Amino acid sequence: MRPIPRLQEALSPSSRPVRRLDLVACSGLSETALRSSFSEIEALYRSVDGVLSAVSNGLDLPCHRGCSACCRQSVFLTPIEFLYGWHWAQTHLEEETLEEIVGRGIALYHEHKALIGSLEEASHQKRDAFEIARGLRFDCPYLGGDGACRIYPARELLGRLFGCSFLSEGALYACSLVEAHLQGRSLPFPRAPQMAQMLRTLPLSSRRQVYPYYLFHLHRESASLDALPWLVEETVEG
Repeated sequence: MRPIPRLQEALSPSSRPVRRLDLVACSGLSETALRSSFSEIEALYRSVDGVLSAVSNGLDLPCHRGCSACCRQSVFLTPIEFLYGWHWAQTHLEEETLEEIVGRGIALYHEHKALIGSLEEASHQKRDAFEIARGLRFDCPYLGGDGACRIYPARELLGRLFGCSFLSEGALYACSLVEAHLQGRSLPFPRAPQMAQMLRTLPLSSRRQVYPYYLFHLHRESASLDALPWLVEETVEG
């Protein structure tokens, strides 16, 4: 993974096309705090990947590049994870690809606005949103035409846990292909909700939403950094 450049300089809207966001301004954090959070996310992802590799060793899971079953679920993520993933995208992807991702994300937001709103309500009320998310299905805006994730190294924590963790006792957090493959086996998988709590030491991690939500709020025509939902909530909670 490439080192993180100076965020203010590399991601400033004044020196980049319109879709390239100043993530320091978007986050409401200082450059030092955002850089530190990104470094902590990278370390956490490496640690979780190591655990999941160990518990899935020898299971021959039907997960491979191009399968994309996990990319057609409503995997959701915290604001800090989204910002980290979008920083990776702005660093590694072509302008045309970024434009396509944003366009798809905004279209998906409008198509699923009611359920995305239900997720938002659950988040504000500190209620479990897993059941709501199960009814919200769409192809992830980051899914490429070859069936592969276009930000795979920077994908969110719950995406990493999908296919090799439990939601609750005996309830796999997985697609039907993995469920059928693992049926009847005794599995040493961790619990996804408990693993997700590992993010709570980071700023902008007290709530979760889907990618279309973030892409819409950051890139809609009337977007205002002063009114971004996660900035408002973090100010209130702080």
